[in-house]
Amino acid sequence: MKTFSFVGRPKGGGKPERETFGKFPQVKPEEARNRARELGGQLAAGKSVTAARRERKGEMTVGELWNEYYAVISKTNRAPEATQQLWSYYVEPVWARRRLSEVSAIEVEKWHLGLPEKIMQRRKDEAAAREAQIAARRAEIAERQAIRRHGPDPKPRVQAAARPAKPVTGHGSANKALELLRAMFNFAIDQKRRLFSGPNPAARHKKFKQTDRERFLRPDEMRRFFEALAEEPNEIMRDAILLALLASMWQPR
Repeated sequence: MKTFSFVGRPKGGGKPERETFGKFPQVKPEEARNRARELGGQLAAGKSVTAARRERKGEMTVGELWNEYYAVISKTNRAPEATQQLWSYYVEPVWARRRLSEVSAIEVEKWHLGLPEKIMQRRKDEAAAREAQIAARRAEIAERQAIRRHGPDPKPRVQAAARPAKPVTGHGSANKALELLRAMFNFAIDQKRRLFSGPNPAARHKKFKQTDRERFLRPDEMRRFFEALAEEPNEIMRDAILLALLASMWQPR
């Protein structure tokens, strides 16, 4: 199995230094080349690669940063479970084990651009799993009805015509995942904490364009919605939302 590594000598002399990046396919050739260019620049400036590695060993990982970040935002965030899902689905698998200084802007850009495809595949898999559960449930009901054989078969339920849905692209979730990573690094860079002194690798990236989508509240969401609205500290905003809701309920005859 191919292993990517780098060997070089600091400017001005010194012993050759080696850095191992990892094995293929966990590490892609492009990632290894980018990392080799970074290390070559450090050696050309007279900086020791091994000394920098020793410093990184005590540095916080992205996963450790998440634990501290979530402990703070979960106390004030009204939907911490949504943030937790973004982390678990899209951020953690790629970045959790990386040291903060090992996350580069180029890698973040590549990750963000590739997210929509992964998001759509995940949604397809989840939809297929739901369809399989529904089919199994229908088969179970049909089997029970065949055993009973009491009375005529029930009339098939008429399905309401579905409204044409706007295309789903995964761009919104990809942008939110990028925003989460950027917020985590801002949290680490904040002067009150000083968990990281480098630049934010998730900042200044171009987001995907998003299409506005209609979203209807489900019956089980109504109470939570109005409870959250009642807790809104901005009275003007709260009253404006209530007025808009009440006004839209009236239909001229």
